[in-house]
Amino acid sequence: MQMKRWFCGAVAFALGACGQVQTNPTVYQAGLQYSGAVGVSPPTAPMRIEISAEILPNAVVWQYKGGDGYPPTVAELQQLVNDSTYSFPTLLTACAAKDPSIVIRADQALTPAELASNYTAVAECAYRDYGAKPYWMPQILNDVDVCASKLGGAWHLLAASDLASLTEADYQGLQDTLAVAAKPLVAGQFPTSFYYALTTYLRDANGQLALANLTPNAVHISPLPIATSAYRDLYLGQDDKIVVRCARAIPAAP
Repeated sequence: MQMKRWFCGAVAFALGACGQVQTNPTVYQAGLQYSGAVGVSPPTAPMRIEISAEILPNAVVWQYKGGDGYPPTVAELQQLVNDSTYSFPTLLTACAAKDPSIVIRADQALTPAELASNYTAVAECAYRDYGAKPYWMPQILNDVDVCASKLGGAWHLLAASDLASLTEADYQGLQDTLAVAAKPLVAGQFPTSFYYALTTYLRDANGQLALANLTPNAVHISPLPIATSAYRDLYLGQDDKIVVRCARAIPAAP
């Protein structure tokens, strides 16, 4: 049953107070999901892993917050994250008010084609309407629990422990799932390829920020290519943009 499209007021949207698509945290589903997450399916793990769609800052706002402009208090940092970072669930609702191709359903039972179409449409809307780009000040990830703030307490920044149970087949499945949603870059269109990126920030086994490569048959964890002294600067990445993806563990079905 098609649900009437709606969107929150500007303040509520900025705070992420509405539009967060809630899925049953006790039910595991492989592949692309309504929330933009991807369920990967380690065959022998008692807990299955969901990896979220990216959380993206508003680059227009964040370009003034790096370096000497870095917010001086935890409260200001938290407010910056609340007001000017966007999760897929929040964007899904907001963008549906702008793009009639986005399908919102009360039962969340979309077809794989509808899920992929929603993902692509949200990527374009995020870039076009909200200035959402993967430009982070890495120190923010140390000072604020971005994943819990934007997605809820079950979510955390992707960690080495999440990757420990994944097989190369799982990485291949993740890559293939996002490739179905990805649309080739066409001249004159918005360059949203980063929305399908598999180069992410990671919390390593020592609790330090590191780099994760979620493509199959790769070195999956490596140091960040910047010094800690530069963590308060806005980092634009190198050839591959580093994005923020979160994870949560879900019990496997009995």
